[in-house]
Amino acid sequence: MIAFRFRLKFEDYDEIMRVIEILSNQSVKRFHESIQKSINFNASTPSAFQVVDDSWRSKMEINNNEGNKNNFENTLVSDLIQSPHQRLRYITKGDEEWMIKIELIKIFKFDDTLAYPRLVKSEMDAPPQFVKKNKFELGLKTNEFDTLAQELIQKAKMEDISSDEFIIPKDSPDSSE
Repeated sequence: MIAFRFRLKFEDYDEIMRVIEILSNQSVKRFHESIQKSINFNASTPSAFQVVDDSWRSKMEINNNEGNKNNFENTLVSDLIQSPHQRLRYITKGDEEWMIKIELIKIFKFDDTLAYPRLVKSEMDAPPQFVKKNKFELGLKTNEFDTLAQELIQKAKMEDISSDEFIIPKDSPDSSE
């Protein structure tokens, strides 16, 4: 049986790299899951593989929509390979759309002592798929956040400083006189 070795790089972060080996008869879904696991992303988000030419122009797309006959479960990794130097683009969602360039770097006879797919090499941590933008950023539950916010508001009211405490000395560059 044939195995493929792929090099993956984030489109906007060349220093982040993964090398994954997978069997030719494994599903694109397994490839998708191994990529997501290698970069610590959530595999349930909308994603797609694009078969691209040498200039990274898309020729064909396979996505993880279940209603589509060309979905991840019904497609083998070998179905994506049209040349010994095949390029693919992997697109996955988060707070933004992440693009990963994939290049086939080796075709070889599989080693039956190894489990595939497998991560062979990993360089640098991937950026977070989702950036926390609200009260959950603090790691607090809703009621904990609301309690903390109320305490801060009360403290601010109790420490209200009168305006005469903000007199700016005449020799200060901020004085208007």
